[in-house]
Amino acid sequence: MNTKFEEAINKVERKVLEYPKIELNEIVKYSDWPRKLLGIEDFNIKYKTKKEVLREYDVDKWGVLLNDFNNSKWKNLDEFILHFTGDEQNVFFWKNNLYLMSPFLMNRIQIELIKNIIKIFLPTNTIIEIGSGFGNIILNLANDKDFKGISFIGGELTNTGIQLTNLLAKKFKLDVTAKHCDISQPNFFDDELPSNAIIFTNYSLDYLSRMNDTLIKSFRKLKPKVIISCEPIYKKENHKSLLELMMMKYIHLNDYNTNYLEILQKAQRERKINIDYYFPQLHGSNPFLPVSLLVWSFK
Repeated sequence: MNTKFEEAINKVERKVLEYPKIELNEIVKYSDWPRKLLGIEDFNIKYKTKKEVLREYDVDKWGVLLNDFNNSKWKNLDEFILHFTGDEQNVFFWKNNLYLMSPFLMNRIQIELIKNIIKIFLPTNTIIEIGSGFGNIILNLANDKDFKGISFIGGELTNTGIQLTNLLAKKFKLDVTAKHCDISQPNFFDDELPSNAIIFTNYSLDYLSRMNDTLIKSFRKLKPKVIISCEPIYKKENHKSLLELMMMKYIHLNDYNTNYLEILQKAQRERKINIDYYFPQLHGSNPFLPVSLLVWSFK
């Protein structure tokens, strides 16, 4: 099984290596975060309360993007995604190295990786994203011929994210439905979803600063075939580089999750789940908050 995951990652890596590599010292040209992380520039922690998350996404991000959608004509999904990401060169993290590319291309790489991992577990009737935002990833997957005939469900906390996903799906004739989803509650969704679905997350579980065993119970209620998580993972010790230390400081300053891996490892010791694959700090459009790939399933 590990070979299949490695092959899926290597397919993406070949594309990443086409882009210019930069050194850590050069990152200050593209980000003001080194100044904040080193204490040169002040930064106030914004704790990840539900109120703060809704302010950041329901209003400031997806609310603005929804307004943009309603006020312009969009030829295709890529045109709208490019409007969201922009195309100015920035820093992309891949396996402890830094590369220069546009955010639009970073987004394509992220989607390609998730697509490759999901394909390992086909066939399925349903693919569910937990924390789907405005539908960036799930709409792109539904638009891919490799997933023809599969229904997609996006679980999202924000009303504007749900509205925008459903509007984009309708406009571009994609089999995607966005529903309200709150990962801070014992039942993520308000209604029952199809069982044996492939579930994936991407930069969503990190908004739960601390987790407990309830998370595992909540996922179990969905009766999934597998859970694929692309999430930042906090390391308490054995740091191997200055960049890795800066990542851990970044997680603290932004109040991101620090115990997701611990929760999964505890559940595995208790024989509740299997961690089928783990690749730490694989990639990230934010070099200080890369995601690890965690694939796990219930016994």
